[in-house]
Amino acid sequence: MSSSNLDKNQENYRTYLRWREGKTLEELVFYTSRRKAGSVKKHKIALSKINNELQMGSSFAQNGLIRADIAKIEVQMRQVGLLDQDERIDGREEKASDPSLSTVQPSVGGLSAADRKRLSELEEENAYLREELKVKDTALRRYGLIDRFMSDTMRLPR
Repeated sequence: MSSSNLDKNQENYRTYLRWREGKTLEELVFYTSRRKAGSVKKHKIALSKINNELQMGSSFAQNGLIRADIAKIEVQMRQVGLLDQDERIDGREEKASDPSLSTVQPSVGGLSAADRKRLSELEEENAYLREELKVKDTALRRYGLIDRFMSDTMRLPR
C-alpha cells in the first residue's frame, strides 16, 4: 500500500473518530441493520449508512481501522442489549411465524426493503406525473392563446 493510501486511510479514520465521538451507543442504533445471510439473521452496524453521512466513498468500508472499531462498538451494543445477537433461522415454519421477518415491518433505524421499493416506485411515478403535467400545462397555455386570438379576431390562426 502506498504512503498516499495510508495517509488517506488515516485521514478517513480521524474523520470517522470525530463523527463517532459525538454519538452515544443509543444514537448508533439508528445505523444498525438486520440482514439474512444464508441461514443466519445478522444484526450489524451498516457501514453504508455511516458512509452516506460522512461521504468518504469506497475507501470507508475497506478501512481496517474503522471496521475494527465498529466491531468493538457492536460488541458493546450487544452487551448492553441495544443490538440483538445473530440468530440461526431453522426451517420454513419459523420463518413464516416470526413477525420480525415480515417485509412490511421496517428494520431498525430505517425502511424495510419493501418500503424502499414502494418509495422508489412512488418517486418514479411522481417524476413521470410532473413531466406529464408540464406537457399538459404547455398545451393548455397554447390553447388559451388560440382561444384568446379567436375571440379577439373572430378567425382561426394559421
